Amino acid sequence: LVPLTIHSQNIPVSWLGTYTGILKLYNARTDSIKVQLTLSRIDETKARYLMRYYAANRPEVVKDYTLQADPIHKFNFSLDEGAGIQLKMKQYDNCLINFYTVGRQWMSTSLCIFENRAEFELRGGPLIEIDLNKAPKINADTTVKSVYLGFLQKGVFYKTH
Repeated sequence: LVPLTIHSQNIPVSWLGTYTGILKLYNARTDSIKVQLTLSRIDETKARYLMRYYAANRPEVVKDYTLQADPIHKFNFSLDEGAGIQLKMKQYDNCLINFYTVGRQWMSTSLCIFENRAEFELRGGPLIEIDLNKAPKINADTTVKSVYLGFLQKGVFYKTH
């Protein structure tokens, strides 16, 4: 899906645009919020990743990031959130996926771009291990660790322009 040059990849032009929709927030209770995601080209290997959250009775939240294609390694990207935070992302088909930790929390996001829609998920939870005495034996290795899903944000956004 990603057009290639000899030494670098580009962010697909078909991904660029503005998408709007509802993000469902699953935590102790379910809530929803209107979201606008804009992907716009900065240059051949960079795009602006701008996500605006509009909630009634709350101030607007804006996440203004830079999405950078790795100039050497195909399908690798990074999301620059500012303040020195660089999240590594991997492209699988039409999806960008990452996994990271913040303190004692694990988090993972995915952004999948289809013809006229974007699907976004943010999930995470505490880094709590299961009881290894109850862990399944896989290839005689008992180092299986599991964590709980503490929250989920899931949205489908449609391209508006």
